[in-house]
Amino acid sequence: MAGSAARKKRARNSKGRGTKRTHALSMVVVTGVVAMMLVVVGVGAAGLKEKKELLEAESQALEDQIAKEENRSLEIEEYGKEVQTMKYYEQVAKEKLGLVHEDEILFKKQD
Repeated sequence: MAGSAARKKRARNSKGRGTKRTHALSMVVVTGVVAMMLVVVGVGAAGLKEKKELLEAESQALEDQIAKEENRSLEIEEYGKEVQTMKYYEQVAKEKLGLVHEDEILFKKQD
């Protein structure tokens, strides 16, 4: 039994040699990989933040444009109702065609 205990002790010693060095090297490698991953994630996050800000600005511009177009749509709708009135027909006839009612007197300015 004494021989087998000595063999086990030698086996532990041979395995034990360099494990502190290997352990330290492994820790340095793992730390380096983790640091590189943090840098990559940080750069990616910064890029995404910039993209988010650009998209938010674009979204705001589109919302403003939608509001303007809705207002324009309402104006066109009101104008459509206005042009269907007799008052509008008379106004266009006077301005564009120079027509007047039978009982109206037309005064022209002389130069």
